[in-house]
Amino acid sequence: MKKFDLSLNYDDIRIRLEDAMSGYKPAQWAKYIGVSVNIIANIHGKVKQPPSLQYIIAVARKTGRPVEWYLYGEESDAMSNCSIGCDEDLMDLCRKVKAIIESKTHWADSLRSNIKSFKKGLDNDKKMEILDQRLKNVEAVTSKGHSTGTSKTPARRTGSKKKAGSSM
Repeated sequence: MKKFDLSLNYDDIRIRLEDAMSGYKPAQWAKYIGVSVNIIANIHGKVKQPPSLQYIIAVARKTGRPVEWYLYGEESDAMSNCSIGCDEDLMDLCRKVKAIIESKTHWADSLRSNIKSFKKGLDNDKKMEILDQRLKNVEAVTSKGHSTGTSKTPARRTGSKKKAGSSM
């Protein structure tokens, strides 16, 4: 049977956890992750207590990174071989966006609003592309009609129209 190396380097784990924690004050991070400030102080403060598996799992869930990344600095093949060709920066951005959205803070509300505006802008761009294409098609048809001397548009009727309710 193949043996697995299950040894953990808590200093490396702590570095990865602190990288995820960057930008937060200890009290903010504790609230965000759902643990007490004392746990944060014991792990990231002067004591440097090894983080519990429960804490690592909580951080992983909030940041969107797999637990194995915090433990070993590696992701599973499923995460590292993104099917749409994502690079690490894009995956990291997605994790951070997810974490912010899940944070239920004013930042999450602002980000949701900005994402909606961005989507609306993309939809408008798509609509403009469709309109531009239709305009090009109309221009192509009308210029084709002018160059051959024929018009694809129906001829306008001339003469008087009969008014409603009038008799002859």
